[in-house]
Amino acid sequence: MMLLSRNPLLPFTVPFVIGIFLYYGVGQMGWLLLLPVAISTMLYLMRRRLVALMIAGCIVGYLTASFRAPSQLPDGITGRNCLYSGVVTGETESGSMRVMVVRVDSCNGRASARFLLKCILPTLGICIEECDRVTFVADVRPLSHITDLPDETDYNTSMSRQGVVGEAFIVPDSIMNVVAEQGFVNNIRRLRFDMASILAEGSLSSEASDFLIATLAGEREILTPYHRAMFSSSGLAHLLAISGLHVSILASVLYVFLFPLTLFGCRKAAGVMTIVLLWCFSIMTGMTPSVTRSVLMCTVFLVATMSQREWMPVNSLCAAAVAILFVSPWAVFSIGFQLSFMAVMSIFLFAEKLNPFSTLRSDARRWMMLITVPVAAMLGTGIVSVFHFHSFPVLFLISNVFASLVLPLLLGGGVIKVVLGIAGFSPRWLDVVIDRLYDILHGVADVVTSCPGALVSGLYLRPLEVVAYFVTLGLFALWLYYRRSACLAAMSIMLVFTVSLPYIYKEHHAEAELYVTRSHSETTAVVKDGEQLLSYTTARNVAARAVMERDSARYAGYMLRRGLLAITPLHDGYTSNVLNREGDMITFRDRRLVFINSDSLPPMRKRPHYAIVCRGFRGDIRDIISRLGPDSVILSSDIVLRRHDRYARELSEMGAHFRSLRDAPLVLR
Repeated sequence: MMLLSRNPLLPFTVPFVIGIFLYYGVGQMGWLLLLPVAISTMLYLMRRRLVALMIAGCIVGYLTASFRAPSQLPDGITGRNCLYSGVVTGETESGSMRVMVVRVDSCNGRASARFLLKCILPTLGICIEECDRVTFVADVRPLSHITDLPDETDYNTSMSRQGVVGEAFIVPDSIMNVVAEQGFVNNIRRLRFDMASILAEGSLSSEASDFLIATLAGEREILTPYHRAMFSSSGLAHLLAISGLHVSILASVLYVFLFPLTLFGCRKAAGVMTIVLLWCFSIMTGMTPSVTRSVLMCTVFLVATMSQREWMPVNSLCAAAVAILFVSPWAVFSIGFQLSFMAVMSIFLFAEKLNPFSTLRSDARRWMMLITVPVAAMLGTGIVSVFHFHSFPVLFLISNVFASLVLPLLLGGGVIKVVLGIAGFSPRWLDVVIDRLYDILHGVADVVTSCPGALVSGLYLRPLEVVAYFVTLGLFALWLYYRRSACLAAMSIMLVFTVSLPYIYKEHHAEAELYVTRSHSETTAVVKDGEQLLSYTTARNVAARAVMERDSARYAGYMLRRGLLAITPLHDGYTSNVLNREGDMITFRDRRLVFINSDSLPPMRKRPHYAIVCRGFRGDIRDIISRLGPDSVILSSDIVLRRHDRYARELSEMGAHFRSLRDAPLVLR
């Protein structure tokens, strides 16, 4: 029990996190919640205080998630052509669109209840950045959760957990005003642009400056897809997310610059200034869970040092997790939160225990930590990475050993460059040193990536398999600390169970199925035919590739779970036992679908079962009924809304059977 006695927050924090997952998994429990409360109270009175504490932690986590659950849109907010005003809290670019999260606080010129709104702006020509106040006219609707295929990625789910309750499509001409929002926090957030401009100045190469801007200012979008893929394949993707290593390097540089205060006996003043500057850095980079965790732990360490108290790393990590999740329970689903906390927890638990050298051989033990630290971190984060990214970097150890030697110097040089830049200095020799260090890091990542088998991709894990792995890892930790045969036996049994899970719960899926999906830009049919996933789209040839790339990302879960490698075009003339394409006619299991994307109707030798009317058709909808005689007319999502509603009205007056893809996809099995 020594591990728990020295880290009393650990048995509370783990159930606290489980309680949050429990709320998002089962929802409101109502009066049933009184049962675990009664059990916890009874166990506490029976002096089973550890178990009572764990149950209480689970209850507190559940209640925290319940109280902080996102609310609905305020009453009276929805409506067409209303004037809204709010501050942009986040923005990303996707192709030619800008997706923003706006904290709205005004409707039609009057103050309203604040709510978060997802806004889609179909242009990059208007300069809008975070911390800007934007005023616009739009039709606000509740946030939708539209998925067409099983296991499809729903990007709105993560936004919903962060408190986004509505969405709007903003026409560029409807933006009335864009101004910089004032305020202390907003001004600090804008400092990242100043940091980025300093790092881009001087003789520093563009690749090195982009890397430093991504890793110090938090602007990951500046990196090219090639560089992001290279660092990911070599097992160095964690370098691109600001975390504990970055914060510790920043704290070390600040300590050096504030050392004169220590010399004059103002050690506490130097510590307080370091804490203040670290929190300013956290605000500047967006207070992501990984940065907040690092700054919280560093704050606890500095406070313990100034007050001459012992610093308990695991306790500090648990306190940081509880503090972050108490404010933002949704952060538990953040990939950055999961990777950051699991990496640090695994390092604390396993790095020392896996080191074969005793403390008497300090030099050998210190060098061996270059291996045990990345191995320990991968024990905790590898399975999380596979779950989210469906790949595993096999040669991570090689790249991380080199990175642990180069990265502190590289990031430290970047911090020094920023500090000197603020003072008006830009030494050329520093740029040369930073360039050489980046060349070494880039070269190692490039060599590792080019090795055969460096990255295993196409992996799919279910949540149950991840839970089983962490139970096994927990039993492994108990065995390392207590060396009891019971722990070893339990770990061995759990390991066999974990490895056997994919074979025990083997899934069976349909051999063939067809989905006509919903999209406002084109109409697309996705067809599973055996071990192939085929795509037919009404998009023009120049846009068809972009549609397939988009669908490859959205349907990655569907594909991996069914062992499908890629989406390929459904070419004209394709024929199989269940599928045939002739021009714009697709036959699936004797059911014929014709896609009408122009005013000239295709000649039909056989009557179609489904006539799918797409954006390109602007003729008389009744002509389709009379000439083709389909069993059902399908109105696609890409038809302009007014024309779509007119077609629906005319079909209804005719008594024709029809449906709209705006309501649900067409699914054939």
